[in-house]
Amino acid sequence: MFFKAEPMTATIEMSNITANGNVLTNTACSTADKHDFISTGDDKAAWEPILMQEIGYIYNNCFDSLTRDDVETEMEQTALYEETEAVSISSSDFPAYLASLYEIPLLTAEGERVLFRGMNFYKHIANQQRVTVPRKRRKAIALETFKELLNRAEYLRQQIVRSNLRLVVSIARKYAHNQQQLEEMICEGNIILMKAVDKFDYALGYRFSTYVTHSVQRHLFRYMKKRQRIRKTEVDFPDLRAYENLGMEAEEDVLRNATEAANNLMNSMEEVLDEREQFLIRERFGFTNGGKTRTLKSLAGDMGICKERVRQLLNKALVKLNEFATEHPRVIHPS
Repeated sequence: MFFKAEPMTATIEMSNITANGNVLTNTACSTADKHDFISTGDDKAAWEPILMQEIGYIYNNCFDSLTRDDVETEMEQTALYEETEAVSISSSDFPAYLASLYEIPLLTAEGERVLFRGMNFYKHIANQQRVTVPRKRRKAIALETFKELLNRAEYLRQQIVRSNLRLVVSIARKYAHNQQQLEEMICEGNIILMKAVDKFDYALGYRFSTYVTHSVQRHLFRYMKKRQRIRKTEVDFPDLRAYENLGMEAEEDVLRNATEAANNLMNSMEEVLDEREQFLIRERFGFTNGGKTRTLKSLAGDMGICKERVRQLLNKALVKLNEFATEHPRVIHPS
C-alpha cells in the first residue's frame, strides 16, 4: 500500500506553515522565488507582477525532455511515503497539535526525488511559458494554465514540507528547555525547512532529510548562541520584570510607581554603593545624560576593564540596591 499524489486538478492557496504545521494563506511562500505566490483569483492585473518576474527553481537537464504526463505518471506509480505506521506520541510529551505531526507519513528516498523533480519541473515550465510570451502579449497568456502550474508546484512543495515537520520538532527538542522555547525553536526550524526545500538539488544524490537536518541544526545552534549573548548583555533593573505581564490599562500607573521607586532608590545610593557602583548604575540605566543608557562595552572602555568585569560589578550593585529596598520599604515607597 502506498500514498498517491493528488490528481493534476488539485490546487491549493499559496501558503506558509506555522510551528504547528497549520497552513496560513496569503503569506510569503518562498525567499528563493524572489516574490510571493499569492492567491489572486482571476484578476489579471494582480497576476501581472508575477508574470513579469523570474520564477526561482533548481534546473535539471531532464526537464527539457519531460512532459507533465511523465511527471504525474511517475508520482502515481511511486511509493511516495513510507509504509510504517504513524507514530503515536503521548500528550504528556507534546501538545496535541505537535503530536499530530507525527501522524504525517515520512517520504521514501524515491518519494523525495519524485516530488522535488515534479515541483521544480512545474516551476520550470511555468517560467518558460512566462519567458516565451512577448511582453506585450503577456496579458493574453493562458492565465488558468499558468496558475495551475504554480499551484501544482506549490502543492508538491507543501507535501515535502509537511512530511519533514516532525523532523524539525525532533531537532528543536534538543535545544529547548521549556515549552515556550520549544515552540520558538520549531518556528525558527520551520523557516529553515521551507528555505531548504527551495534550495535543495535532488540530483546530487543524497537525502533531503540529511540536508535539512544539518541546515536546521546549524541554524538553531547559532540562534541559541545569539540569544545567550543577548541575555548576557541585558541587565534589568530589580523587580521591574514583574510588571511586564500586567494589563495595558494598569501599565501607566505601574510604570509611574516604578519610576518613583527607582528615583527614591537612586537618592539613597550614596548610603549603599561606592562611587564606582554609583557611576555604573547611573550610566547604565540612564539616570544621567538625559536618560540615555550606555552599553556594557562603552562603560568597560571608560573604566579600563573588560566587559565581563563591568557586568559583575553591575550585578553586585543591583543586589545591594535590592537588599536595601527590601530592608527599607518606606524609603522606596513613602506612601
